[in-house]
Amino acid sequence: MEVQPGTVNVVPGEAAFTLDVRHDDAAGLDAFCSGLLRTFGAIADRRGLKLESTLWMDAAPAPMHPGLAAMLEASAAGLGLCSRRMASGAGHDAQLLQGICPTAMLFVPSRGGISHSPLEYTEPEDLKRGLAVLMDVLYELAYEERVP
Repeated sequence: MEVQPGTVNVVPGEAAFTLDVRHDDAAGLDAFCSGLLRTFGAIADRRGLKLESTLWMDAAPAPMHPGLAAMLEASAAGLGLCSRRMASGAGHDAQLLQGICPTAMLFVPSRGGISHSPLEYTEPEDLKRGLAVLMDVLYELAYEERVP
């Protein structure tokens, strides 16, 4: 967030900020963003403020391949591990690759749920478990002629 003039004892006359809004459903994302802009507009009107918005980036959600995701889940279950499907809000190579080949992502726990940060840390045992799931699925894809 940037405020102008940016001094501690002056009420700002201008504020600029960025919202990074993500959802795994394009229609839900569009509906939320439209509603958010309407709400911001109504607040600005009530307070006699000027509101400007600019769409800086718009990336469509990239759903993962259900067959590959099911294979990852089955592998985790077979290894006695808990798993859950989750949509990743972050941009990944899989977002680009899913248009040309089946893609799925495998996540392992990070301490405190923190990722994409210098504070991110994953226990070595969790890395080993994730690697075991990955190796199991890659082996199945390579040698068992299963098509997801």
